[in-house]
Amino acid sequence: MKINGINVNVNFKKGAEDALAKYHKLNDELDNTANAARSKFMTNYKDNVYTPAFSHVSYNDAMKKALEYFDANAHALNVAYNGELKAAHDRIITAMSASNKPSDYAAQIGNALMFLQIEGENITDESAASILSAFQSDYSAMQRFKRAFEQITSKPVFDTDGTTKFPAAFGKLARQEAFVNKLSELNELAGKLFTYGKTKAETNFINGTELYTPTDRYMQLMTEKLLLETAESVDTLAVDTFGSSEGDS
Repeated sequence: MKINGINVNVNFKKGAEDALAKYHKLNDELDNTANAARSKFMTNYKDNVYTPAFSHVSYNDAMKKALEYFDANAHALNVAYNGELKAAHDRIITAMSASNKPSDYAAQIGNALMFLQIEGENITDESAASILSAFQSDYSAMQRFKRAFEQITSKPVFDTDGTTKFPAAFGKLARQEAFVNKLSELNELAGKLFTYGKTKAETNFINGTELYTPTDRYMQLMTEKLLLETAESVDTLAVDTFGSSEGDS
């Protein structure tokens, strides 16, 4: 997809799926290691090969190493995925304000602000749209105009649901803000991903040793679900906001 002529990656659902696939592969490796440790303990227990104390230490050491390996690699996945997200986020935000700007652009912004003030608190949506038509592709400039408009009119540009009563002037900015807000939600979820550690399931005690299967905590499972839903929403909003290849809008 292009925004203001700049290629950006907005396939966020695929990125989330790829990150989760790597995590689930890491989970499978941990399951295999835990099963092998349990199997070895049970064999030693049935064959009475080692003392209970030795088997206890051997099993716990194997599980400790497996969980340390898992935690280190889960952290690395978190860092890598969040790095990719931040790079995509920064590139998109930059592109949203990267419209072609003439040499007198700052003066044009100043004039537009002056015209808004001249129109005053009773300015209509159509008048505002006419004044701001040259800046619609500049996200940061439109944010500035939004603040000025609200000061002049003493009215909020956006309603609580994110829509606007000034669609001609600020409809595009409303769509952009919805996209940016959802992208921020995705970044917040990604920051928590793979950080919850493991809890114990299928536990039982044999000769004083607790055997267990490491399993994901509830918050990890919920974060995965919300991550995929939010990533899909970001992709949908990107198309709604910028088109399949913006340059068009």
